[in-house]
Amino acid sequence: RWFDSPDRSILAITSVDRGDGKSFVCANLGVAFSQIGQRTLVIDGDLRHPTQHLNFGLRNQMGLSGILSGRAGLEEVMEFPTLPNLAVLPSGPQPPNPQELLGRDIFMDLLQTLAGHYDVILIDTPSAAMVIGQRAGAALIVGRRNKTKATEIAQLASVMASSNIALLGASLNEY
Repeated sequence: RWFDSPDRSILAITSVDRGDGKSFVCANLGVAFSQIGQRTLVIDGDLRHPTQHLNFGLRNQMGLSGILSGRAGLEEVMEFPTLPNLAVLPSGPQPPNPQELLGRDIFMDLLQTLAGHYDVILIDTPSAAMVIGQRAGAALIVGRRNKTKATEIAQLASVMASSNIALLGASLNEY
């Protein structure tokens, strides 16, 4: 229902820790939305530990970090002939200053531009990434079964709420 409003097309997928499965959940949500006819973009916003290029079998060239640093353009968004409604923006090379890049106005401008082209934008974030969550406006927390504690999820949810990030829910992942 979050995506039913025209001004709500972006969702950050985050977790308490690395290894909780947020990248896996993000990729699968991207495929699911594309299969129901939603023009969907998956952005790998984890500039230190990217995985979406691996999940989708793509090269990780300039990507998001290249766009944010002004060395690349929207040609970095890769579409799939076999999934016509799905596109992926890999992270690109690891910058020395990921938080600074993601905190720049150019990131918000990029998201607004992309929102004009896609119905759903899912951003795979670093763990507990407030900057991306604030830019997206909403987040889904992924926890890993028998690893992530409910108190940790509650604490992250509280921090997100105090940062004006709408928490759409939590997903328990087992893999």
